[in-house]
Amino acid sequence: MKLKMPRVTGDSMKLKRKAKQDYVNYEKSFHNNKSF
Repeated sequence: MKLKMPRVTGDSMKLKRKAKQDYVNYEKSFHNNKSF
């Protein structure tokens, strides 16, 4: 069930995108560290 929150949508999308990017960076650094 999706709640309509027009004010929050833009910010939450940015936060989700940033969180995803941070997670990808974390995954990359984790694998890089693991390969040593």
